[in-house]
Amino acid sequence: MTMKITEQHYARLIELEKTAVRYQELPSDGDQPFIIKNGEGKVMLSAPHGAMTCRNPEKQVWHEEDEYTAGMALLLNEVMKAPIIAMVRKSSAYDPNWTEDDCAYKEELRRLIQEGSIQYVIDLHGAALCSSKLDS
Repeated sequence: MTMKITEQHYARLIELEKTAVRYQELPSDGDQPFIIKNGEGKVMLSAPHGAMTCRNPEKQVWHEEDEYTAGMALLLNEVMKAPIIAMVRKSSAYDPNWTEDDCAYKEELRRLIQEGSIQYVIDLHGAALCSSKLDS
């Protein structure tokens, strides 16, 4: 299947980021900082850095959001019906890619894989403009 990315796709991406994602806002009491959208197919998209995440709560070591990754996951769910899990609110408790312990995000991802027909997970990330890895 070939698909052309249009101006409407870009506009929708920006709209999704503005309406569904709050980089630095903690979730409401009892809510998780991530969103799950069901879809079709065997490939799931994971956007663990769609919002700020804390890598070390005791030392307050934070990972900035990878801008537009949550929006891209949400857009791909709409356009291609891909199942997704994405951080859409700030997490002061964990970074899903950093923690070795189980966390709610990893537990949900595991459940979705086990209960669904997911065979592959794409770990969707952006790149920070100031990343030292971009310098080399």
